[in-house]
Amino acid sequence: MITIPAKAKINWYLRVLNRRPDGYHNIESIMQRIGLCDDLIIKKASALSLQLIPPMDLPIKENLVYKTALALQGLTGPKAGASITLIKQIPSGAGLGGGSSDAASTLIGLNRLWGLNLSMDKLMPIAATIGSDVPFFLGSPIAKVTGRGETIEALPISVNLPIVIVKPPIGISTKEAYEALNRDNTAIQEGSQINEFIDALCRQDFAEMSRLGVNDFESYAFRRYPLLREIKEGLLSVGALYSMMSGSGSAIFGIFDTYKDAQRAAEHFRGHFVSVTTTI
Repeated sequence: MITIPAKAKINWYLRVLNRRPDGYHNIESIMQRIGLCDDLIIKKASALSLQLIPPMDLPIKENLVYKTALALQGLTGPKAGASITLIKQIPSGAGLGGGSSDAASTLIGLNRLWGLNLSMDKLMPIAATIGSDVPFFLGSPIAKVTGRGETIEALPISVNLPIVIVKPPIGISTKEAYEALNRDNTAIQEGSQINEFIDALCRQDFAEMSRLGVNDFESYAFRRYPLLREIKEGLLSVGALYSMMSGSGSAIFGIFDTYKDAQRAAEHFRGHFVSVTTTI
């Protein structure tokens, strides 16, 4: 039996540059994994099966974990199956990468269970076919991510900070969010401050990070769901040093000076999904 945590992620910085000929979008982002996670329990079995705890409305065969297992089995041809239990704790429709992280952990777990001995260089292309964010979860816990999400530059820095995640009962479709941005095939060249943001993050200069930080999805999300803006403003008002929506939303995160400060701040957001954890 193999047990693997599938960590959630946040986007410290996220710009959507243009629509690609393949229908995806080029982005530039800084992603980091956090302590909030799902858990996968993988056992040897004669066939593939997936149990979800708690159960979800989505049919099992449409779940990304099951699709990932089928893809790896199809590419490598192992005769063995696997019994997979996915214990969900990362909320869906949050921009926290739960499904992508689950898929990456499935690749890692089955690679081990089936004795495939595939290197990360071999797993990365498989991950990229499953989803744009999946390759990130196979590498460094903090990275600069470009292309459609498959180009990953590990950042050799350590950022371990208390964080509060607040996710209201609002789900935002990633497809809907990208369509709302209405990007064409002309790349946005001006205005990139990602390298300056990385420098500020290295120094943990939160004033500079707040000046430089951006998530292109916020304008659409805040316009359609004013509650999200209220949550971000609320996190800042109770002491967050930096706050941003993660991915295409709807989770908002705030960084705090101490874990006690984070716990205290979390009390203000009862009625929503709230997680107090740390960046990794």
